[in-house]
Amino acid sequence: MRGERALGVETRPPARAERAREIARLREGEGLALGEIAERLGLAVSTVRAYHRDPEGERDRRNRERYRGECGACGRPTSGGNGYDAPGYCARCARDRRRVWTRERIVAAVREWRELTGSAPTVPDWSPAHASAGHPGAARFAAEPGRWPSAAALRVHFGSFRAAVEAAGVVPARHGVRQRWTPERIVAAIRSWQREHGAPPRHADWQSAGDSHPARSTVYRVMGSWEQALEAATASPRRR
Repeated sequence: MRGERALGVETRPPARAERAREIARLREGEGLALGEIAERLGLAVSTVRAYHRDPEGERDRRNRERYRGECGACGRPTSGGNGYDAPGYCARCARDRRRVWTRERIVAAVREWRELTGSAPTVPDWSPAHASAGHPGAARFAAEPGRWPSAAALRVHFGSFRAAVEAAGVVPARHGVRQRWTPERIVAAIRSWQREHGAPPRHADWQSAGDSHPARSTVYRVMGSWEQALEAATASPRRR
């Protein structure tokens, strides 16, 4: 039997290259399908396919090298899979970095960001989905997963992003020209809110302007009514 001692002699499974030659012979010489070859050799179809495609295992070796890395926190080896590159942290350190964001931790993070960058964090910094391509703050946020809270976490604990920054004793960053709320921007803000909260905003949610949405009065002024704004946000975009 394979892998066991038979008549006092230890047998070993054939090497990959030997198996690959046998598969090629059955495939090309006898015209068998991969499933039939797998059944004859007692192998999984996926194994037969992999050996037939990569007889020497070069692709597998390259993938193993690609999927192995070093933990950025403790130096332990890391490994990936399913087509992804090696993660930046081992499983234990990744768990440690998934913080529970309390008000105290958020305040400390705001101050730390201010010390590192020289300015207060902004919504695009801590919400990469709302940042423009190449935004440096969003890039820093993405490069250090778990180190900074999300903009949503600040709103949950403090009501708004600005309130959280002020609670940390940090002067909020100045914005440039005040955003002009066009119908397109309002629709985008409604859709963003719905993605984040699982439901469209209510009148009371936007009573005052926030970091990423207009005031209720602005919605009425620009869109005509609250219902018209919600209808515009739920309508499918027209194809050109």
